Amino acid sequence: MGNSQASTASASSSRFVTASRAFSKQELDGLRVLFASLAAQSQTGGRAISRPIFLEYYGVRGPLGERLFQLVAKESGGGDGVTFEDLIISKATYGRGTRDEVEEFIYQLCDVTGDGVLSSSDLESVFASIHETIFGENKEAGEGSNNRAFEAFVNSAVFSKDADGISEKSMSLSDFRNWCLLMPSLRMFLGNLLMPPDSGRPGFQVPILHYPENISTDLLLLNREYAWHIGGGFSQNETVLIVKDTEGSVYGGYASQPWERHSDFYGDMKTFLFKLYPQASIFRPTGANRNLQWCAINFSSENIPNGIGFGGQPHHFGLFLSANFDQGHSFTCSTFTSPPLSKTNRFRPEVIECWGIQMRGAQEEKPEAVKGTVLERFKEDRNMLKMVGLANAQTVLIVKDTEGSVYGGYASLPWERHSDFYGDMKTFLFKLYPQASIFRPTGANRNLQWCAINFSSENIPNGIGFGGQPHHFGLFLSANFDQGHSFTCSTFTSPPLSKTNRFRPEVIECWGIQMRGAQDEKPEAVKGTVLERFKEDRNMLKMVGLASASD
Repeated sequence: MGNSQASTASASSSRFVTASRAFSKQELDGLRVLFASLAAQSQTGGRAISRPIFLEYYGVRGPLGERLFQLVAKESGGGDGVTFEDLIISKATYGRGTRDEVEEFIYQLCDVTGDGVLSSSDLESVFASIHETIFGENKEAGEGSNNRAFEAFVNSAVFSKDADGISEKSMSLSDFRNWCLLMPSLRMFLGNLLMPPDSGRPGFQVPILHYPENISTDLLLLNREYAWHIGGGFSQNETVLIVKDTEGSVYGGYASQPWERHSDFYGDMKTFLFKLYPQASIFRPTGANRNLQWCAINFSSENIPNGIGFGGQPHHFGLFLSANFDQGHSFTCSTFTSPPLSKTNRFRPEVIECWGIQMRGAQEEKPEAVKGTVLERFKEDRNMLKMVGLANAQTVLIVKDTEGSVYGGYASLPWERHSDFYGDMKTFLFKLYPQASIFRPTGANRNLQWCAINFSSENIPNGIGFGGQPHHFGLFLSANFDQGHSFTCSTFTSPPLSKTNRFRPEVIECWGIQMRGAQDEKPEAVKGTVLERFKEDRNMLKMVGLASASD
């Protein structure tokens, strides 16, 4: 008995030493501080984090949260709770391990009963926990919830493993890995449960849906659960960052690439800086260097300042905001030949806004009907967005046919008239009901998007589509939007999305993708913003004569 306990303790100690190497000294110190704080609240004499405190801190509700606690506390037996060694070993495996190690951990996590059999009832419990965790946080998030969506997600899973003493087949690890490919948001959510519980935790965000107020949510195909699901396949959209500082100056930058963590500059030549008040100017890249966008988070090197910025050099940007968004600076910058945007080089922001650029849907809805969107709240600015070339954005096309099936495609490029296929490898097809799946490009061909209008050749079918070949698309809608077809498609390795190859649409929706603002404000609360308070200066952006864009 004694030798067995000693051997177990030695193995645990060895795993802890190995796991500790996955973290820097600064990270380990931060985890010690976190553990000490949570353990002090747990009334365990500082030895461990109790179950209630663990669940309250990480915010994972229901059976999934209970199972997460069990797995993290497994190393020490979980008698008192989660020890510091438990926390380090779990975070190293779950957060810093190989892809196989992480997915094996998640596979065990989804077995919420802990009986070694991952069944459909386990998955139903997982989605019940996800619903409570993501959509049950507040009244607004819970509105429009649709359990049918989660039923569809479970329906997309494959259960091929025979389990002893059970007639029902279970999900194997291979089944689970394949399912994760179809459910990117699920994989993202399950892979980040031990991340700090802030608003930016990957997999926890739900795209905000802006739609006319006179439309009932019951009529919308794209409910919040579906939006969360397909949102895992989106790349982020372009953004406009605007700052009003405590001196009253207003300025900002247009970021043509997503804000992603880098240790160096990145971006392309579409990026620019601008001033709105007290003077109006736009500063384009000169080509002097490629130091266009900067986004550094949680770096410990003094040479890599944490925050977001445009142009210049580290610590000497054309425009920079610290990671805490409480201070910034602006210097003369050769990247854009821009002067300091603020009155003094160092400034303190009073208001910060970050706007995603949303393209009007392919259904050509009247602007005045799209209430609550950026384009409606700032009608005068819509012409500016057209002229500076920001209005082109990605779209999601969703079809409900007369058979009741729901499916669609994500178009990563604008819908523009072509006589042949175009697009890039970000495009994908998906099914939402009765099964939920995502089908990504295989690389077999480049036949990604199709948009043909008013062609007279029989070889160029008029309409919009995804993948396959002309007259034999992965998904196609006629130019009149009154009929369509869907065939097996090597472009995405997708099956027919409809029950029959030929279908008639009952409902068609086209959504523009808009990134949530940095302040995470509710749309109806964004009144009297910088752009609204300085209407006269917005005309500058209209007048500069930048590249025009299509509606």
